[in-house]
Amino acid sequence: MQRDPRDTRRWRQLRKQVLRNASHCAICQRPIVFSARPCSRWAPSVDHIVALARGGEPYALSNLRAVHFGCNASRGAGRGRIVRLVQQEEPVRTADWW
Repeated sequence: MQRDPRDTRRWRQLRKQVLRNASHCAICQRPIVFSARPCSRWAPSVDHIVALARGGEPYALSNLRAVHFGCNASRGAGRGRIVRLVQQEEPVRTADWW
């Protein structure tokens, strides 16, 4: 069984680095409340832009951004930046589409 990269000293150091210069959530653009309780919706969190479950690099600064805990939790692994950037076509509708 592979160890979760977020349980390492390296992750804790990167997390501090990402949050050090952050002021606003990269998802909703509202201010991050650094005094909030750890599991509060407005508390600081670090998000992997490309989720670890989708092969994202766990320690690459280019894959990390400061966000609210609530924004990060509601985003989930399936709705990452890559998914949002994919251009989706409108379904073709014909008279007998149903």
